[in-house]
Amino acid sequence: MYSRLQILITTRKVSFTTGKEQEQAMEELTEQLKLLENELKGKPYFAGEAIGYLDIVVANFLVFWFRNLQEALGINMFTKERFPIIFKWIEKLVTIDVIEVCRIPKETSRLYPDSTRSHKVCFQVKPLE
Repeated sequence: MYSRLQILITTRKVSFTTGKEQEQAMEELTEQLKLLENELKGKPYFAGEAIGYLDIVVANFLVFWFRNLQEALGINMFTKERFPIIFKWIEKLVTIDVIEVCRIPKETSRLYPDSTRSHKVCFQVKPLE
């Protein structure tokens, strides 16, 4: 299973770079998502026939956070056409109550919906200790 941490690191590169560097990061992220999709090939969930912890964690990242990030940055690389297996998996997951309960509402997960600059500032804020 491909490391979720690596996907987060590459997503950060996409968020904080521009031009050619961002394009390269987006290509890298596309390859990482393809690896993730290969893990789902031929089975309904990562662990097989039953939903597991990994499904919930990855769903939270891909379905909610990553989609909002794409919108904030004005990119469209995570699409049903590029990743049909992941999107089929997502369609199953969003019908499960525990996924909906864990979902962060879009309006609170992105404080600055139309501003890439503000979005980048938000990621640099350190958590309270």
